[in-house]
Amino acid sequence: MRSTGVALCAATALMTSACSSSEPSAKDSTSRPGGSSSTTSSAASGSPGSKSSPVATTDAPANSLDLPLRRSFTTAFSSITPLEVKKASSPYSQLPSDQQWWAVKAKSCVKKLEEGQDGVSFSWSPWSITGKDGGTYPASDSTWSDFPRPEYPFGGDRSYLTGQCVQGWIMFALDASTKPATIDYGNPAGEVASWRVG
Repeated sequence: MRSTGVALCAATALMTSACSSSEPSAKDSTSRPGGSSSTTSSAASGSPGSKSSPVATTDAPANSLDLPLRRSFTTAFSSITPLEVKKASSPYSQLPSDQQWWAVKAKSCVKKLEEGQDGVSFSWSPWSITGKDGGTYPASDSTWSDFPRPEYPFGGDRSYLTGQCVQGWIMFALDASTKPATIDYGNPAGEVASWRVG
């Protein structure tokens, strides 16, 4: 069983794995591993991202349901900020014609760790989009080589230390007839937030 600290910020894998071949190619996808997160004694170096990226200056209280885009939401151990949302494409994924890719650029920073906690993991699992049609669209359960880069941590398989940040794109397949109304986040600890789009 994971430590309480890790469970607070780690995402659970909610999707099944997609297939991939043993020989990588430009069309290969990567699937989220069955486990959602791991902590290790050596954490990967996080990058705060481009200095030209918008950065939130205030943090929202826990369980905030009507935040403007680019406003940070603070969990027990990290800050979570969606920076941008846009239409995207991925010919390799062969998405059906009645669906449309949308990408959310998100930034997450570790604010603190509990004593003895090795790090905090981030993944796509806690993210979803609520469409203007009222539907809920979870983050993709696989990633393709033609998805926008940099990519937000996909499978929660790296740990980050206090002060380290990650930034990148998360992909969502919505019905082609709708657009995003909100970007939603909810982790296993029950910390939830929702950001208005547009």
